[in-house]
Amino acid sequence: LGSSQVATKGGADLSTHHPNLSASTRRESDAVTNARRRIALLAQTAGKSSADYATALNQLALLLIMQGEPEAAEPLLRDALSIRRQALGESHPEYATKLSRLGGLLGARGSLDEAEPLLRQAAEIRRATLGASHPKSVVSANSLDQLMKARRDPSQSQREPTVPRHA
Repeated sequence: LGSSQVATKGGADLSTHHPNLSASTRRESDAVTNARRRIALLAQTAGKSSADYATALNQLALLLIMQGEPEAAEPLLRDALSIRRQALGESHPEYATKLSRLGGLLGARGSLDEAEPLLRQAAEIRRATLGASHPKSVVSANSLDQLMKARRDPSQSQREPTVPRHA
C-alpha cells in the first residue's frame, strides 16, 4: 500500500490503530490525498491541458518524491512536461523547468542515458532565453555537469532522488 492508502484506507484514519504512523506521515499522506483531489477537480474544471493542471501534477510529483516514491512521480512529471510543451513550445523557460525536473529525477534514479538529453535541452533553452549568467542557467549547466560526472563514475548516480527546487 502507498502511504496515502495507509492513513486513509476505507476513509478511516488508521493512525489510532497504528501508533507508529507519525503525525508527519499523516500530514504527508493528507497532502498527497489533497493533491490528488485537486488534480481531479482541475481535470473537470480547467481541463487536462491547462497550466493549472500541469502545475498540480508537478506538485503531486514533488510530494511523492519527498515521500520516497519517485516511480509514482515520474509519469506525473512526464505529463506535466507534455502539457507545457503543447502550451508554451519547446523554447520557453518554463518548459525548461519541467525538462530539468524530469531529467533530475531520472538522473538520480540512475537512468543517465535518458536524463542527459533532457538536462542538455533545459540548459540550452535557459542559456538562449535567460542568458548564460542567469541563476537558472547556471543551475542547469551544473546539473548537466553533475550528470556527465556520474556517467564517467556510475557510483555517483546512486543517490537519493532529488529535484532542484530552483531548477
